[in-house]
Amino acid sequence: DSEDNAQAFGFISQKYKPYPQLRMVGLMATETRFMIGAAFDACQVGEATLARRLLGDVPANSLTLFDRCYFSADLLIAWSKAASSCHWLTPVKRKLRYEVVEHFADNDMLISMPVSPQAQRSNPELPTHWQARL
Repeated sequence: DSEDNAQAFGFISQKYKPYPQLRMVGLMATETRFMIGAAFDACQVGEATLARRLLGDVPANSLTLFDRCYFSADLLIAWSKAASSCHWLTPVKRKLRYEVVEHFADNDMLISMPVSPQAQRSNPELPTHWQARL
């Protein structure tokens, strides 16, 4: 491989590898396994940053399954607004801070979560709280 690629993409670990590595995030239809969109960059760029690049590819009337590392108010609020009737589902950490807004049934409720000060600094348009179904 070339030194130019190594400089552009870098390496995930500090150990020398014979080839540079990159990080990629893909948006795939689960039924057909068709790739709807993909974004890649240097391995120093995080998954949530790459996922934001896929906002234009979000289909209407869809449910996106996210891994836990994508749990970000900034990303998930933007994702919900990316197309009509698009929703997301992700596992949450046990330490999730929330207040119940409305209780629908056992293990089914509308919750309100605070947006972190760090997220508000990086995106001043974010609200102080956001809601999701838990």
